[in-house]
Amino acid sequence: MNESEIEENVKRYWGNIPKIEDSLEAEIKYLEGLKVAVRGNTVRKYDDEIIGKYMSFYHHEEIRETPKFMDFIYSTRLYEDISPRTSSQYKESLEILIKYWNDKNDLSILDLGCGVGKITIGLALLLDNIKYIYAVDRSIPAIDVFKENKAKLNYTNYRTTQDKVKILNKDYTSLEFLKKAKQHIKNRLNTVLMLFPQYNEMEILKLMKTYKAEGIISVNSELIISTAQKLGNLTAEQISGSFQLEIQEYVSNQGYSYDMIDYKAVNKSVLMVGRIM
Repeated sequence: MNESEIEENVKRYWGNIPKIEDSLEAEIKYLEGLKVAVRGNTVRKYDDEIIGKYMSFYHHEEIRETPKFMDFIYSTRLYEDISPRTSSQYKESLEILIKYWNDKNDLSILDLGCGVGKITIGLALLLDNIKYIYAVDRSIPAIDVFKENKAKLNYTNYRTTQDKVKILNKDYTSLEFLKKAKQHIKNRLNTVLMLFPQYNEMEILKLMKTYKAEGIISVNSELIISTAQKLGNLTAEQISGSFQLEIQEYVSNQGYSYDMIDYKAVNKSVLMVGRIM
């Protein structure tokens, strides 16, 4: 696929992302106005209790990728509609990954923190060179929705994802996961994917070293991570350059190297996708 074909395929797969002002007030107004059909009647998609709890997370500054918050948005399906900015960042991440991996051979991916699998399924459907993806998440609601999303695919796409994607409901930092991975992952994986990880670089590199020592990933596996920062008064180029220097200095002290794969301004933030080797 050339770049324009990739962009069109990702756009078609992802669907429309609503344009909403990046503020809590605008987001709540949008959520309150969403309607769904239930037994022939049109009702609000989210009731006051759900919206009130979401606002509580927001006001207590818990609106991050914490287990409690993520379980809430998955179990209520709020993840489908909140923060178009975040949805745009994930869509652009998928596009960057497909462009980067488009000409690679025999990819075997460990997707840590896969959520509901929108990116995982997109990779499986849009890249023929993926042998398999082990998708891992600790959230039971997320894994339940992931399985539902797979089941909704047409027959051909379902067979593709069924052959390529294996789902594990585990905390990937736990000893239990290590035992499960050693038991079920027969071949060494060559790529680890962590999109917007909730752990810092030190914890992530410790995981990499443990996975390599246990034979879950190969010695030469690359780790793909993404992050996003608000633009503020700086340009996307300035922020990405500063981040590149900062993370490169840290990972080099741990015996790794970091390369920026691509960065892109998304609304009022800059999305950065890079690899650690």
